[in-house]
Amino acid sequence: ARDGESAWKRVDALIRATKPKEYDQAVTLLIDLRDLDRREGRQVEFGQRVQRIRDTYPNRPALLQRLDRAELTADPAD
Repeated sequence: ARDGESAWKRVDALIRATKPKEYDQAVTLLIDLRDLDRREGRQVEFGQRVQRIRDTYPNRPALLQRLDRAELTADPAD
């Protein structure tokens, strides 16, 4: 996750694969990105990007459930 933008591209590629295993990998990477962004004070940017994912893939309940379970929300206070 330390490689910022390429990590976000990897998340996108994993999500586009539409397979549960890849969703799990994307969520794991998102958790790393969230933790990194918290340390660097970029919670708002992270939240916006997570919200974009949710807005882009509203009809993928398996993905959204995984995001919810991992508490990956658009709210920077989380």
